Amino acid sequence: KARWLAFFQVFVEVKGRPFKRNQDMVLRILLEDRDVLLDVTCDYSKSDYLPKSDERYGKARVDLMAEGEHKRRVGSLLKYHYTSINLLALCAAGKNPGAKPKIFPIVDFDTVVDHILDMDRRADGSKVEIKDCDALHYIKLAWTRLMRHVYLTAHDTVAVKKVQKCKRLWFTVGKEGGAGLVGEFQAAVQLLRGRLEALPDGEWQLANSEGLQPLGNVEDSLGTDLGCHVAYVEEVMEAATSFYGRTELYEEAIVASKG
Repeated sequence: KARWLAFFQVFVEVKGRPFKRNQDMVLRILLEDRDVLLDVTCDYSKSDYLPKSDERYGKARVDLMAEGEHKRRVGSLLKYHYTSINLLALCAAGKNPGAKPKIFPIVDFDTVVDHILDMDRRADGSKVEIKDCDALHYIKLAWTRLMRHVYLTAHDTVAVKKVQKCKRLWFTVGKEGGAGLVGEFQAAVQLLRGRLEALPDGEWQLANSEGLQPLGNVEDSLGTDLGCHVAYVEEVMEAATSFYGRTELYEEAIVASKG
């Protein structure tokens, strides 16, 4: 259950700040039995961990998002997936350079980028219509946080090289082409601006006076949780700051993406 896994998050942060000793302890527990404890794919098309009698058996993450499975009060597979990725991110947060490389074998940088950009696609590249865009934002939030804490803030030579060689930072490769990770970030911010501007005056004034948290209960024609979109964009801005603040990460990447 996601609540059980989220229990570890209480220990990796103390007063909102990463606590290295506890980060290392929790990460060690997770890695010792990661196939059982962590769900980094949320693919139940053929799963040994879900009974065939379960209505979700045989479905991939994109199917669960299209169905709004993350809204289940108990036993949500999407929530467990989110919590798995988010917990890994928190274990690598802050000044803990030793934790970051331990996560490299679980999720390569290219894999992280693929998850963010291809979240609404099946394995064959076909696109799935997801009417609730906040279902996408919910999962993208965790993956973007993982990317920031594990790779974008790492000074490990291996991590830097992985970012530099990624060809999907600026443009996508294959599928339909178009904007890459940077374009995804820009689109997320622009979409949020449009959603906020479309709010009734009363709700917008409430958001301005009390912060953006009240928007968590706001629905519109695009999604069911505007607050989740806000949280995703906040994480996007943190990731963008980490990325653009280190020119060594993208100078070679620009050349690689055009090559």
